Amino acid sequence: MVRECISLKRIICQIGVFLLVFLAGAGNIPAEETSEDAAVTVADDAGLLMEEEADWLKSTAEELSQKSGWNVVVATCDDAGGKSAQTVCEDYFNEYTAGNNGISCLVDMDNREIYIATAGMAQYYLNDDTVDYILDEAYEAVSEEDYAQCLYLMVLRSSEAYDDGIPDNATIYNVDTGETTVYRKLTFWEFLTTFLLALIVGGTIYGVIKAKYHLKWGTYEYDFHKSGSIDLKTKEDRFVNQVVTHRKIPKETPPPASSGGGSNQTTVHNGSGGRSFGGGGRKF
Repeated sequence: MVRECISLKRIICQIGVFLLVFLAGAGNIPAEETSEDAAVTVADDAGLLMEEEADWLKSTAEELSQKSGWNVVVATCDDAGGKSAQTVCEDYFNEYTAGNNGISCLVDMDNREIYIATAGMAQYYLNDDTVDYILDEAYEAVSEEDYAQCLYLMVLRSSEAYDDGIPDNATIYNVDTGETTVYRKLTFWEFLTTFLLALIVGGTIYGVIKAKYHLKWGTYEYDFHKSGSIDLKTKEDRFVNQVVTHRKIPKETPPPASSGGGSNQTTVHNGSGGRSFGGGGRKF
């Protein structure tokens, strides 16, 4: 006789796992990388920085990386190879980092443009309005040919944006896919409600199982042969033909940001390296 032993303690553990999964899914909060995954790089390929300036920028970038877990790339170039500043900036990030979170700050002397690219979790902190604010300040420095100060302001203001936290209802809009992702934080009362709901669901499941099988503390032996049954049937499918219909779905244009700021939207696109990038640039 084949018997299946059902332990009441095992059922309670399974309910506990269910509660944890339920609560984890309720927040829908993306996970951040740890600082162990992050890299900091200063690549002065255009030779615009003095040694002490490069060290200063690296130290500032490391402070941001250590507290946020972001990858931070600071770069200059004088030969874009026919690429846009946006592509060059993103390529620097792909070349020097392995993680998905972080920023890349660039002074492109070939295209005469400064650019900041955001990836992963950094996109939630650095929305379109914040990027414009950072570029406004960085532009003043680069227009005076103070390239170190320009890059420093990019990193510093990004660090301050991280300190400010993710804005409420931060939204990421992908112009290539038309997808919109909203980052929503659970308030204390929402968390409490979710927790109580999970307890009710878990308790109901436990009550149904206990009532059905008359479980007691210890081990219950279920007579599988006596109470179980199996019914096997044979079914055969034959392939005759196949009809495939293709429908082209037009891409949506990004919704306009509200005037005066406060939209908390980050516009991103699918870039090289299989990543999506946000950010922006400013000609000088």
